[in-house]
Amino acid sequence: MTEHPNPELICGAQEIIARSQGLSDCHLRLAGAADVSAVAALNDSAIQHLGREGLFMSMDSQFILSALAHGVVLLLEIGSELQGYSIAVPAGPEFEPFQAVDPLISVGLLFGSAVKPEARRQGWHSRFITMRKQLFAENGYDVLQCTVSPFNLPSLSNLVNNGFAVTGLKTLLDGHPRFILMQDTSEVAQSVADPPHVPGSPTVRSLRLDSQSLRLDSHNLGEHEKLLSAGWIAKSINHLDSELCLQYEPGEVSA
Repeated sequence: MTEHPNPELICGAQEIIARSQGLSDCHLRLAGAADVSAVAALNDSAIQHLGREGLFMSMDSQFILSALAHGVVLLLEIGSELQGYSIAVPAGPEFEPFQAVDPLISVGLLFGSAVKPEARRQGWHSRFITMRKQLFAENGYDVLQCTVSPFNLPSLSNLVNNGFAVTGLKTLLDGHPRFILMQDTSEVAQSVADPPHVPGSPTVRSLRLDSQSLRLDSHNLGEHEKLLSAGWIAKSINHLDSELCLQYEPGEVSA
């Protein structure tokens, strides 16, 4: 068997899993090659559950095997039944950063997480985000990156609530648009210590005089792209006239 190129991530993930056990009746462990087909099946099930094409990235068995070969896949189980998964992979030749950064900056990539209906509304999506953030931060990575559909509002809210900023918008290989989100790992300790938000609820911040709110719908993605291309970032989601909006402000992430 080929030696894992990032053994520190395996050890780090095992430590984080050990710290997280006992938080519920569920059991956490690292995936192996024997789990690939079950993870791929759960990915397919999550896509079908959402009921709209492009809300969630499709991951076939080959992709999951590659993620295992270079990163980690966390599994959530009740008894021996798989209830969820979460993928974390360092950027490199096999997995390029979602957004270009200085070559000297190390990037940790948060790929998809999914849980079965019976394990939802228990905060597992947020826990998976926190665990992967800690994994990369504790192993010397500089920046975290992930992507999310502009129309997957629960996932977008979870990521923003967990300290990520929307920094870009691009169309991925599946032909669907994704927001790019980033966070400096120096912010991880503080964001983990902050009181948790209710999963899926908007982050509310005071409006800056130079801020701008844009609705999250399919008709104005071009407006989001203009602001993001001009260097604006969005760190919160707010309500405007009963609609969810990203609140943008001029700025940069440290990368």
